[in-house]
Amino acid sequence: MSMPETSDTQLDVAGQSPNAAAVGGQLTKILTAEEFDKSPRLRRFLRFVIAEAMNGNADSLKERVIAYEVFERDESFDPTTNSVVRVEASRLRNRLKQYYLGPGRDDPISIMLPAGTYAPTIDWRQDDGSSQNATPERPRDKVLSLPDKPSIAILPFVNLSDDPQQEFFADGLTSDLITALSRIRWLFVIARNSSFVYKGSAPDIRRVGRELGVRYVVEGDIRRSGNKVRISAQLIDASNGSHVWAKRYDHELAELFDLTDEITEEIAGAIEPAIGEAEREHAGRKAPDNLDAWESYQRGLWHLRQFSNRDNDAAKDFFARAISLDGRFAPPHGALAYTRILDIILGFTRSRAQSIATAIAAGREGIAIDDKDPMSHFGLGRAFSFAGEHEAALSELEIAVDLNPNFALAYLGIGVVLNFSGRPDEAIEPLDTAIRLSPNDPIAWTMENARSASAIDLGQYESALEYARLACRHPNTGWISFLCLASALGLLGRLEEAHSALAEVFRIKSDYTWQFTIAGNAPCATKRNNNFGDGLRKAGLDVPNEGWFSNS
Repeated sequence: MSMPETSDTQLDVAGQSPNAAAVGGQLTKILTAEEFDKSPRLRRFLRFVIAEAMNGNADSLKERVIAYEVFERDESFDPTTNSVVRVEASRLRNRLKQYYLGPGRDDPISIMLPAGTYAPTIDWRQDDGSSQNATPERPRDKVLSLPDKPSIAILPFVNLSDDPQQEFFADGLTSDLITALSRIRWLFVIARNSSFVYKGSAPDIRRVGRELGVRYVVEGDIRRSGNKVRISAQLIDASNGSHVWAKRYDHELAELFDLTDEITEEIAGAIEPAIGEAEREHAGRKAPDNLDAWESYQRGLWHLRQFSNRDNDAAKDFFARAISLDGRFAPPHGALAYTRILDIILGFTRSRAQSIATAIAAGREGIAIDDKDPMSHFGLGRAFSFAGEHEAALSELEIAVDLNPNFALAYLGIGVVLNFSGRPDEAIEPLDTAIRLSPNDPIAWTMENARSASAIDLGQYESALEYARLACRHPNTGWISFLCLASALGLLGRLEEAHSALAEVFRIKSDYTWQFTIAGNAPCATKRNNNFGDGLRKAGLDVPNEGWFSNS
């Protein structure tokens, strides 16, 4: 069927709709793109529905008509038993989405096939590349202001495969991700119904940010290839369209639905720290006197992660400022508790007992303000561990991960407490979870270092060496990583390498002694073995026979 004849003059973008000449040019561009070039069935399908729509016959685009005209079925065709039109329509929708996400991103005309119909939508796109009819439910001139905390919308993941079953998975993954991120109390998450308004379109992310009043947007897609499924996700700063984070996940098709929770957890666990890092960068561009409570808290978190005396003191100042600006904001209290524990770990405190008491008080104050705040439970848990109250510490840290299942730092805390409780076998799982949740974290070396310590206690020296090397590769790693490396190498009998690792400890911290390790750690259960100290003794360090138990 041919397109109706018309003048070559195209309507202006302000007109009601593109004319046939404009649509014909757009159709030719689509059909010659890679997404359609080698698919004659889809080319024929798209040509037919466009021609019918342009000729005013959109209402006649029914399943049986398409089966006759496009797929050459005869009068015996029964749509209840033959799904060819539905399957090919799903493929066509996905190819169009794929085209407009790629080579057609800047095209002036949008051609889409909405779900639930075989009649295409044909519209001029706005200057930002979006279709004028993409989201009719939301007024174009309405711009929402940003809330007073980080805000995010998760757009429906796009199914780019030819398998319509993956559409259900894509929608389910989007919904699960919205639910998972909604559990993060410091994050404002747009509800599912508002996010799904954008399903089937390729909107400009900056426009989405304006319309929904969010700073961040997550978009992604699912693509099947043989027995493999690739899930791609990206986090975008909607204020300027820049990419904050992106990653691909590959899984076997057969295990996909069984791994939905794990995939959701993995993506959500990566998004949370990425937003945190972006927020700290935003706050870092402002003068301290102009920071609000949330921004002061973020600046404090940046300093907290630098592991120096000066930065730890700066973190305390920013957390105190956040508390003074908003007395009902709990997280700075928990973070303030953790700075006091870092004073002990890094050797900055003059009074271990005073630091522990101050940390416990700060953690409890945060929980009194908001008993659902994960950071306050985390800070109190770490404080309890240094007070030798391991069970109370585990209880608080487990509450923290219950409140925020993606809280990598809390999983790290659980693993460390279990190590010092003489239960390194139980520490493996939470430490592996921490590493998996936040592999690019600036303090990932602390997680890998703790994992190495667990392996040393378990007598798994090759594994301990592997994790110690991973910890040491980070440019910001601490001397403790090289201490683990020296111990693992000593236990493996690789003494020359162990001496070199120990030399790195003294290069970073020239006044290091074994007593410094004892003073900077939580009290150990007497059932913890002395493998760590034995390894360092073999490496050449003066370690007393009682090893870890000097501070118990």
